[in-house]
Amino acid sequence: MSVDVSLPSGRVGPSGRDRLTWRAIVPMKDLPTSKSRLRLPEELRRNIALGMLMDTMSVLLKVPSVGEVVLLTGDLDLAREADRLGIRSLADRGDGDLNLALREAMREAEPVMPTVVVPADLPCLRANYVETFLKVASRGRGCFAADADGSGTTLAAFPDPMVASPAYGRGSAHFHALAGMRSVEVPVWLRRDVDTVEHLSVAEALGLGINTRSAARQRTTARTLLI
Repeated sequence: MSVDVSLPSGRVGPSGRDRLTWRAIVPMKDLPTSKSRLRLPEELRRNIALGMLMDTMSVLLKVPSVGEVVLLTGDLDLAREADRLGIRSLADRGDGDLNLALREAMREAEPVMPTVVVPADLPCLRANYVETFLKVASRGRGCFAADADGSGTTLAAFPDPMVASPAYGRGSAHFHALAGMRSVEVPVWLRRDVDTVEHLSVAEALGLGINTRSAARQRTTARTLLI
């Protein structure tokens, strides 16, 4: 089943009395190993990865239905950056298994509350579209948004985190659907994750968050100097 949330938020989703308060968990690898497919000089790659994380978390703080944002990471430097925004961090206990780390985090975070997983590489994220997605997610067993390529997953919402079975990884959209989650058609700003330079160029055209835009400007400057 596919649900369209591209309409104004007042026309979709449950009524206000049914609205849930969500915890948003943002998983992030250690900065030195993040975004390895982004073929850029190491310092620039790391700055862009950090910028995307900060933009993603900043947007989530503005979503009315999100009561708490949590960073899931094993990187202490990133935890300190999150703390600057008033965001707490949970240690990644997945030993390289993202889905295990997410399940552990959902059960560890107190109080237990509906949880939406939001990848850290969504630099075009928009708060109003996230809010509309969460209204739809408040009903049923949960829902997910496929990435821009259609096979992966960006947002995944679990109203009951104690029985959540996140299935991130190759072909995750298919596996989330097999688990009974609804596929939600969302605007491209929620779908355009960034793994490659080509993805970054598309995201730039859509409109980057302030931190990613500042980091990406270094890439533009470097290209200009080479001409």
